[in-house]
Amino acid sequence: DEYYGQYHIFHEWKDAKGLPADVLPLAIKTYLTNNYSKTFATSIEKESKKINIELASGVDLEFDQDGNFVRIDQ
Repeated sequence: DEYYGQYHIFHEWKDAKGLPADVLPLAIKTYLTNNYSKTFATSIEKESKKINIELASGVDLEFDQDGNFVRIDQ
């Protein structure tokens, strides 16, 4: 699977000013709103069975391929 942003199909997307709203899967967007509302995602990387999100605060999060939170990636 690939993500479909408004203009691109991608496996990795980085933007220090924050990712466009349509880039994040809904489950991840909901998790970030509920748990990290004071920061924002600066990168998303899709691997074969996981999705990595980096936040502006420096926290790296790992989700499964369905967007369910797995762990904070150290």
